[in-house]
Amino acid sequence: MSWVFVFAAMAAADVFWACWSAAVTARRPALAATHGAAIVVCGAFPIVEYVSNHWLLVPAVAGAWFGTYVSVKWTQLTASDTER
Repeated sequence: MSWVFVFAAMAAADVFWACWSAAVTARRPALAATHGAAIVVCGAFPIVEYVSNHWLLVPAVAGAWFGTYVSVKWTQLTASDTER
């Protein structure tokens, strides 16, 4: 079950990274700070887990890839909708 939680936490952390980056670019300090805190919360669990079991790096990397992919695709889709 740890594999699922590590994957989900890393995916969420990468989504928050994308949101943080957008908030910083938009110069919205409170939103950027909130996303920054969420990154730490979502990132802490996987780190604690894969320190004790190095095999958990596999779902951590997969979750990070998935989170970034979903964030970029979502941005592309919402940008396409606003251009119409």
